[in-house]
Amino acid sequence: MRRAWQNLGSILLVVSFSSCGGNSETIVPVKGRLTFDGQPVPGVQIYFQPQQGRVSSGQTNQDGVFEMYFTRNRKGAQKGVHRVALTWEAPGSENAVQQPPPPAVRGLLKHLKANQPPQVEITKAESDLQLAFP
Repeated sequence: MRRAWQNLGSILLVVSFSSCGGNSETIVPVKGRLTFDGQPVPGVQIYFQPQQGRVSSGQTNQDGVFEMYFTRNRKGAQKGVHRVALTWEAPGSENAVQQPPPPAVRGLLKHLKANQPPQVEITKAESDLQLAFP
C-alpha cells in the first residue's frame, strides 16, 4: 500500500510540473507586420496578453515588422487568444525633448482609443501575422 502512495505522489508531481509555465508545445514563434491605413507603423511596442499565462512582447522596426518574445531569451507567444496592447515612446525620449509620434502612430493610437482592444488568436507558428488597422 505504501508503494502505491509513493507512485501516486510521483505521478502528481510530474503532472504539476508539466502544467507550469509555458512548455515548448504551447509557445510558438510569432513574427508579423503592423500597419495602419496600409502604412507600416514603426517604433511601436506590441504586447500579447493571453487569457491565462505570461505576456509576450515585441517591437516594430521601420517597416512595421515585429517578432514576439515570451521571455528575454525565448522567442514566441503562447497559443490561444490574446488581447493586443500597443504603446509608443519617442526614440531617446529619456534624454531629449519629447517629439510627437509619426502620423501612422498617431492615427493608430487614436483608432485604438475609440475602439475595443483588438484580439488575435495564435494557433500555430506565425511567420507573417498581419496586424492591420483601418
